[in-house]
Amino acid sequence: LGSYLSASPEELASIQSNKFVKYRKFLDAENFPTLAYPWDVVVLTAGDQEQADSFREQVEWRRELGVLPHGVDFHCISDPPGPRIGNGGATMVALAFLDGLYGSQRCTQLRILLIHAGGYSQRTPHHSVSGKIF
Repeated sequence: LGSYLSASPEELASIQSNKFVKYRKFLDAENFPTLAYPWDVVVLTAGDQEQADSFREQVEWRRELGVLPHGVDFHCISDPPGPRIGNGGATMVALAFLDGLYGSQRCTQLRILLIHAGGYSQRTPHHSVSGKIF
């Protein structure tokens, strides 16, 4: 970390550029087969349906830009209507969704990343629409 603090703006720009080039190569299916990706499925949980819809739009936009890996399934799942269920409840909803979609046997073979991205961002209201994840 210390080397970053003493780096010039030009050095930082070069570091960022190099990292972006490496990331773009990572995304290129010809350079890296699907098995090179650490996740088979990414699940984003949202506080409500409106937020889940917004997350889906963000994911699709990033897919169109080519900044999300090919061969990885992305799902945006909302909490059920009613009282807030928290991360534990959202985990159960996500697991039930995945079980219904892939089946129990297949779920045990998938590498799944579950990101609890929902909530109303009360401490950071500028994130309330698109969520903290974006």
